[in-house]
Amino acid sequence: MTKKVEQLIRAKEIGFMGKVTASLSHEIKNTLAIINESVGLMGDLLGKDAPKDWPPYSRLTNLLVSIEEQIQRSAAIVKRLNQFAHSMDKPLVDLDLHELVRQITTLAQRFARLRGVQLEVETAPESLMIHGDPFRIQYVIFGFIERALWRCSPNQTKVTLVCSPSEDMAQVIVKDQGSPEGDWLREQIAAALSPTGISPGEQDPELAILALTMAELGGSVEIEEVGKNGNKVILSFPAKMH
Repeated sequence: MTKKVEQLIRAKEIGFMGKVTASLSHEIKNTLAIINESVGLMGDLLGKDAPKDWPPYSRLTNLLVSIEEQIQRSAAIVKRLNQFAHSMDKPLVDLDLHELVRQITTLAQRFARLRGVQLEVETAPESLMIHGDPFRIQYVIFGFIERALWRCSPNQTKVTLVCSPSEDMAQVIVKDQGSPEGDWLREQIAAALSPTGISPGEQDPELAILALTMAELGGSVEIEEVGKNGNKVILSFPAKMH
């Protein structure tokens, strides 16, 4: 890998960090705005002008429930943001792929909502351990989630993530209901890993960087088309050997 490609990959990784952090910060601002609005309305209901014999208990109860829900939502978002920030602490750690996928799916939910696409994750209760760089693994998974969202039509399609063991690998399968692009995706990934590659005008640089990062992680990317309407991207990571 050339120095220029390494610098480009690092720039993309930093951009990924900024994109996710900005998205989560926006989510936190939204929850705090709702809390502030609810508290203001409670203040109005409890104001001096309210009739003494008309305590609107049901409305106040609903407001309190809303406030509690937003506080819990904010706490969950901050927890994920903290975990994401700490993913850069160490380049190589043992980690549970199920938990990592749940985390990155949470980080990507706002992008799915903006696109109008349903984003789901199917994980098992038991651990699926791998050994690797948590930040770069999240970067790759997020990248393929984002591309799956782009392929989907707004407000009527879904992207699903599934984790599963496969011999000495641990897989993350990203399934979408978007337009089939299997042949094109396979061509782009093969070109990114080839010494000769393809002409710059035909290459998707974002996809090339994702493929190169997967190779550096010791993993691989496989592409399958699902019928006439859908794609399946299989990301295989080396499983932790016991």
